[in-house]
Parts: sequence; structure tokens; C-alpha cells
Amino acid sequence: MLQIIEEINQKEEILNQLIDIRNELQELENQLRHILKRNRAYQLVEYELKLSSKYRRLNSTQLQKKIKKLAEFLVLLDAKRKISFWKKLTLFLSFGKTLKQLEKEGVSLHLILEKYYLEKLIEERKKKFERENFQGLKSYIKNLYLEKYIPISRQIFRQILKKNINEKLIKDVLSRIEIGKTKEPTEKNPTPILDEVKNNLLELYPIILTTVDSFISNYRNYFENNQKIDYVIIDEASQCDILSGLPLLYLAENIVIVGDQKQLSAITNLKKQDLKNSVEEIYDYTKENFLSTISKTINPVSQMLLEHYRCDYNIINYCNKFFYDNQLKIYKDRTKESMILIDNDKGKYVEIDNNGFCNQREIKTIDAQIEQNIEGKFVITPFKKQAKILKENYEENQCGTIHTFQGRGEDEVYFSSVLNDTEACRNHLLGPNNLFKQELINVAVSRAKEKFVLVADTKFFKKYNQDMKNLIEYLEIYGEKIPDKTVCIFDYLYENIPSYQKIIPDIENPYEEKMYHLLLNYLQKKNGKYKLKVKLLLAMFVTDEKYLNKNEKIKQFILHDSHVDFALYTDSINKPVLAIEVDGKYHEQEKQKQRDKMKEEILEYMNIPLLRISSKTMLAEAEFEQEIEKKLNLS
Repeated sequence: MLQIIEEINQKEEILNQLIDIRNELQELENQLRHILKRNRAYQLVEYELKLSSKYRRLNSTQLQKKIKKLAEFLVLLDAKRKISFWKKLTLFLSFGKTLKQLEKEGVSLHLILEKYYLEKLIEERKKKFERENFQGLKSYIKNLYLEKYIPISRQIFRQILKKNINEKLIKDVLSRIEIGKTKEPTEKNPTPILDEVKNNLLELYPIILTTVDSFISNYRNYFENNQKIDYVIIDEASQCDILSGLPLLYLAENIVIVGDQKQLSAITNLKKQDLKNSVEEIYDYTKENFLSTISKTINPVSQMLLEHYRCDYNIINYCNKFFYDNQLKIYKDRTKESMILIDNDKGKYVEIDNNGFCNQREIKTIDAQIEQNIEGKFVITPFKKQAKILKENYEENQCGTIHTFQGRGEDEVYFSSVLNDTEACRNHLLGPNNLFKQELINVAVSRAKEKFVLVADTKFFKKYNQDMKNLIEYLEIYGEKIPDKTVCIFDYLYENIPSYQKIIPDIENPYEEKMYHLLLNYLQKKNGKYKLKVKLLLAMFVTDEKYLNKNEKIKQFILHDSHVDFALYTDSINKPVLAIEVDGKYHEQEKQKQRDKMKEEILEYMNIPLLRISSKTMLAEAEFEQEIEKKLNLS
């Protein structure tokens, strides 16, 4: 058995490495969808056809170097820097282009090379993945479990049972069952057979399944005789309150507590002001659950379960990014249409009374999707009133509040968020009893195995609830249809081929360098919530094909080398949240003013706030950070 376990561990370590490669591949393929959409928006097909085929023959490392070199030239052009003869010669030798040609074609070339780079990375990763025979390794490990590990485990278990079996106790149980059969059930004792043999069964069977609520009554004899249980294992421990969990600790020689603090906690009807006694925060019945209080008071040895087998990659990847610090190893592939967003923002259909919130329009929207076929589907909502109406429309066990579905999963999940932009709904989101918290959203999404559908007034939730905004923006990026105004700065691409890795030593505007260091300080204070890119092409921010087709002047402005000095973007889904421009002496010129105005118009259309800071302005660090927070609506 030890040899088998060692072999399984070795093979699973290799498998986990391949899982990492496959997950990376799935991220790259998601990124490529955005790159292709952006390139279509700039109508680069014709330009690509004219491009030398030599670029397609380069590997990812060679393409990375090419893009980095090209980016440096584009930054110099954007900064109106003088370019030496030797640099011009390097440009021609590297790309076969003059400086004038680069001014005209440089951004287009950059966008095409990015696409080639991403495609080449995907191709290289796929070859490595296929070479290692992922499916063959999975089958081999599966057979190790089925043909060796499980049969030997059963054999060992039977030997232990045989060694410890108490034949006298078995005969006693059988005789007591016969006695129990003769007794008539009463209101006080509805199960006389069980009452006769319960204590014997607890001694006879090595493993007993019970709920926490039934634990005291089932093990009353243990309490009375001061007996202990070898091991108590409690699952979904975050949904157990402190008082219900205490008897488990009293009887257990050892206890294994399984749960997830990122999911829903136990619901307690008591409020702190109702309690006469005061206790330390970590023991507070109204705020803590059994899992959290054990974690805080004892700090036991813990192990995070990293392997995830149930959900489609894109579904659990949301939870992975926002709740589990990208630690999960996701074993399932991504599929098309596994994440869907239905935007119900065309009216205020929410209804409110003393029983809570409901929204019949959202039920009609969901019904149009499932056509009364509830098999293999959950329809869930935060609100009891909406849940009641759903149960009247569909199968009761397949509908309800999100709290009732923790620990369960289904192929498809439809999430009815109910609220619209009304005063009562705004008050709910901004009030102390707001239901749309991280734990609830995490549970809602992770119930779905193959397909998750959110029905929501997206504009309303984006404005008033950050956690729902995160979910909506994730759906926009990882869902099948990418909205025109959705922009991503993908880490894997831009960390490997940054336009501007560091401030050029002889930069003409030293104020930019000061800004750079101020921004780094700000990011450090935000504990990794945001990331920073320097000198990012404006083309990275604009992906709306209709907008560009209507505004040829803007398209040409973007394609003729225009950058933003700094860009802040989210750590989770790499969404740009702020562009920062440092205005030097050139910004006083009329031509530059026109360029600045156009840049502002573009970013405003794409819903990306822009912060302009003049190099003549002397800002203290606190003032600078205050300006950023205003733009991010954090102050």
C-alpha cells in the first residue's frame, strides 16, 4: 500500500504541473478572443496580408523581443524625441521600415505582433501539453486507484472490522430489534425499534452519519457516561453556529473541521444587543461561526483543498480570482457559453412590500431560457419572496434562496438578482442588511457545474455594489460575447512584452519619474488590488468597432502612435480603472491640446476615467493619492 501511495503521489505531482499548463492555456485562449476582437475593430486584416511572412515563423521569445524593441521606438515617437541615425538604422534592420513608415504603421504592426505572440504561446503550450500525454496520465492514475488502491484499502478495512467485531453485541442488537418490533409507536417514542438499539448501534458501527442538531440526542449516552469519540468530522462548518459546535468538542478525542470561510455563514436570529453577557470578539455568537471561532482562537493546523473537479473552468475561475488568490487547480476545461449575462436594465420591474423584494420580469426572462424545463437546473435568488414565486412556477427542490443551496450543485444555475435602480433597492445595497456580499455571490456561482446565468440590472449593480460589479465585469470578459466597451490588460501578455518596462534614464520629463514612484507607493498601500502599466498604447483601451467605424479621425489618431503615460488596472480581471497623463511643456501647444482633447473623448467613451496632472503642479503624496481616489470613486 505504501508503494502504491508513493507512486500515486509522484504521478499526481506531474499531473498537477500539467493542470497548471492547461489552466494557463485556457487563460491565453480567453485573452486571444479579446485580441482578435480588438484587431477586427481596427480592420487590420488587409494590413496583415501585406505583412512579411517572416514574423509568423518566429517563436514566442523572438516575437517578445521584436515587440519590446518596436514598443521602445513607439514611445520615443510619442514623446517627440529625436532619434539618432544608429537607432534609425536599427529600426530598418529589425523591421525593414523607415521612421516615417513607423509613424504610419507602427501601432498596427504592434497589434499584429501581439496577436502572433499570443497564438505562438498557445501553440507552444499545446505541444508541451500533448507531448506529456495528459489524458494517458489521468487514466493511469485512475487505474491505480481502481485496480490497486481501493481493493487493498477494502481488504485492510475488512481485516480491521473482523479483528474488532463484537459478535455478542451483534446478537444483542438483533434481540433488541425483536423486542422493539413488539412495541407500538407513541407520540413520545415514534421509533421504538431505534430507541431499543440506538446505543448498541453507536458502539457497533465504526462510522455514524448525523446532523449537528441531532448530535446531542443521538449521543446522549456518551455524555452521561463520559465516553469519547475517536474522530468527529464536521462538514460545512461555516454553517454551524458556535453553541451547536461546542458538544462536538466535548466528545471528540480528535476533530476534523471542514469548511470555507469564503462561503455563507451560519444564520443566527440573535443580535448582539439582545445578549446580556459580553465576550471577546473571537467568541461572539452573533458574528462568528464554529469554523471562524476555531480558526481564530485555536489556530489549528489547516490544509486548503486546492483541486477542483466540479465546475467548468470559466465558472470556478471567477471564484479562484476573487476569493481564492488563484490557488485552485482547476481540472475541468472551459466551454463556450458556460458564463452568460442577461442584462435586464430596460425598466423598474422590482416589486416591494413587507415580505421583501420580487421581480416577475426576471422570472419571465429565465423562463424564456429554460422553457419550463427545470431538470438539471437550479433557479436561485437572495430574496425569500422571489424564491416563493419561483417555487410556485417550478419544481420546489430546484428553486430557492442561495442559502438553501450551499453544499449542492447542478449542471445549470440561473441567478435572479431582482433589484432595479429604485430608492428602496439602493437603500438595500447600501444598508447593513445588504445580501449581495462576497460569500453569497461565491456560493451562487460555484453551484453551477456547466453553465451559470446571471439575470441583473447591470448598470444599477455596477454603480452601487462592488462585489456584483466584479461578477458582471468578469462575465463580460469571460462570457462568450464580449461587449464593445469591455477592455482587458492581460498580465501574461503585457508582463512579457511591456511597452515601457522602466522609466528611460534620460527622459525629458523627470516629473513622470516622480509620478511613477508615487504610483508604486500607492499600489503598495492598496495591497495588490491594482497594478500599473507605463506608456500603454491607446489602442489597448479601445475595442468598439462601431465607434471606430463612425469616427475615422479617432481611429487614425489611435493608429498613429498615441499612448497614455500610466494605466492602473485591477489585479483580478485586469480591467483598466484609471488612465493618468502627465502634461509637460508640449501640452501648451495648440496641436497637442487638440490631441489631448481627443484622448479625453476616447477614454470617456470607453468609461475609463482620466487624471491629468501638470508637471508644474507640486502635489504632496497625500494630495496625489486623494486625486486618484476621487477618480476611482473611493473617496
